[in-house]
Amino acid sequence: MPFINLIEEQRRQSRRNDGRVRIAFFAAVTSATLVVLGWGAFAFRIDRVRSEQAHLRTKIQKQAPILSEITLNVKEAGILEPKVKTLEDGQKLTDKWSRILAHLTTQTPRDTWFTAIRSTDADEEAPTAVTFIGMSSGQEPISELILRLQNSKDLDAVNLKASRPKDFNGKPYAEFEIVAQVHGTAKPPAPKVENKDGGKA
Repeated sequence: MPFINLIEEQRRQSRRNDGRVRIAFFAAVTSATLVVLGWGAFAFRIDRVRSEQAHLRTKIQKQAPILSEITLNVKEAGILEPKVKTLEDGQKLTDKWSRILAHLTTQTPRDTWFTAIRSTDADEEAPTAVTFIGMSSGQEPISELILRLQNSKDLDAVNLKASRPKDFNGKPYAEFEIVAQVHGTAKPPAPKVENKDGGKA
């Protein structure tokens, strides 16, 4: 009967089991280490995000009064904008009339003078109409006056409406009426608003 060494076989089996236990232990330690490191990195990241969040909240709280003031200023600017536009438009119109009167002062022919100047705004979308009424020593100065008025950049469509003879202090004169349009005073038409059904109001 052959001799079998059972003790040697048991020792080999025990060494194999010890190796497996050692590998499992190192794997468990490595896994635990990785978990701990990952959790530490995650916790550090969370702490950093919370710190940034607190910093941003502090900045928002500091800037809240400024944002509130900006909102208030924008609201007040919206209220004042129509008034400012009205003043600007009024200033432009005043400058335009100043240039027209200055043009009349330097470009009116001799022996010609004005007795009335009238302006009308019958239609909001039409330019302002102006009428020059006056007296002249004859028809030639009236024609010259019309040509000079046509040279003004602030007047359009200058035309003679009427001219009739008239005595003044026993001398014959011509009374004239010249009509024109003030350049740039026509208001643009209001935009058409479409109805829900597709039609225009």
